[in-house]
Amino acid sequence: MSLIANLVNAVLENLTTSLVFLLVFLVLWWYFKPSPYRLPPSPPCFPFFGNTSIYKAATIGDDDEFELYLKYKTPITYRNFFGLHAMLLHKYDLVKEFFSSDKYTDRPHLAIDEFVFRGLVDVSGPRWKEQRRFALSTLRDFGLGKNEIELKIQEEISSELYAAFDEKNGAPFNMNSLMGMAISNIICSMVFGHRFQYDDTTFQKILRLQNENTVYIQWVFLGSFVPFSDWIPGDIFCKKRLINNLDEMKTKIFRPEFKKHMEKYDPEHINDFTDAFIKEMKQREENGDTEHWFTEQQLEWNIEDLFAAGTETTSNTMRWVFLRMLHNPEVQERVRQDIHRVIGKDRLPSMKDRLDLPYIEAVLLECQRKHHVVPYGISHSNLDDNPIEFKGYIFPPSTTTAMNVYTLHNDPEYWHEPEKFNPDRFIREDGKFQKDEHVVTFSVGKRSCLGESLARQELFLFFTGILQRYKITLPPGDPLPSMERVPGVTLSPKPYNVCFVRD
Repeated sequence: MSLIANLVNAVLENLTTSLVFLLVFLVLWWYFKPSPYRLPPSPPCFPFFGNTSIYKAATIGDDDEFELYLKYKTPITYRNFFGLHAMLLHKYDLVKEFFSSDKYTDRPHLAIDEFVFRGLVDVSGPRWKEQRRFALSTLRDFGLGKNEIELKIQEEISSELYAAFDEKNGAPFNMNSLMGMAISNIICSMVFGHRFQYDDTTFQKILRLQNENTVYIQWVFLGSFVPFSDWIPGDIFCKKRLINNLDEMKTKIFRPEFKKHMEKYDPEHINDFTDAFIKEMKQREENGDTEHWFTEQQLEWNIEDLFAAGTETTSNTMRWVFLRMLHNPEVQERVRQDIHRVIGKDRLPSMKDRLDLPYIEAVLLECQRKHHVVPYGISHSNLDDNPIEFKGYIFPPSTTTAMNVYTLHNDPEYWHEPEKFNPDRFIREDGKFQKDEHVVTFSVGKRSCLGESLARQELFLFFTGILQRYKITLPPGDPLPSMERVPGVTLSPKPYNVCFVRD
């Protein structure tokens, strides 16, 4: 008994030393304890913090991961960020195999799911299958990938966008807002059954809020790993701003649109996605079906996801495309010559012209290769308690698995001189366009982007329609805009001014 008492007294008399010893012991025990997992080579992993700093996580980081891929000579790398396990895939064949597996079609549970992507993007299981199947079928009914939506895009260009550009009369301006509204109007016509005017101040503000959210989401995600971050004074992790923006978007557009559709609902006249969802919702209620997710809340979430996905990614891609035309005027000149040779200056471009304009297809694909807008795609995972076993490695259950798009688009083992902008890499010897599946703009596998066909139509028709009529130039005396990427959920260039000079 006296031995125990002496030991207790010794500990109490040297409390600081004892606590330091205990802490060192726990750290060493954690570091050297046998692991049930077999992980790929990676930077040292420290207790609690993992092997990724908040500073690094706040940057884009895809180029750093590319350097790790080259350093460790492994196509699979591992990251641990404050206990969040992540597997990064750096080879297309691995991405295709993993993303096509039925075992890994789920999305990982992340704190950001409380606020965004709750409709179609970040849901899993039966709910995802039900809602994706309905969305894909319904959007096809309203023109997805068909002539109907092509006509809407052509009308947006010829009746609205041309007039807005002509009003500028070749003067320099930042085209982000205008292009965002033009592109957003296409998905709005499918979801709400109508477009918005460019001078609609509510529409302008909603798009500005949406653009802000792409940055706020990243900071909210980082803040979710900081203990007691909600108690830190101010709003350094942008959570309040994100919530306020989302609430305003719902109040100003999404909920009023739903209310109008409910008031005018006619089951014999289904005009858009919202009508179709309401019809399905009412039919399920009438049949007494309770095993479904056709609810008002789910519709609101679906609209949020469709609005964001149908606007932000394509708008950002167009910003990169126009920026690239400024940096490579010889490419722009060749594009315009091809358009005028094949289509002329009077007839609007159509999707049928794609076969006769292989160089334009190549330019758009090379822009997507060099300027990907979603750096890691959308992550996959499993939601059961089983470890993830892949290519000889064993990862903890629910490990977040993503592709590093930077590696896939810049790997020197696959691409010849990947650092160069060279659209001709996609032109065959016979002069035809050659698509390359290693450009993974729309992801691959069972959860690839359901709006891929719409985005491809928009990119081709907006790009050819604008360059058919206008030459893109720098404002007189301005230097070339930076190619630096702005971090966020999607990657955009820094704002820049441009002149659209009509021939």
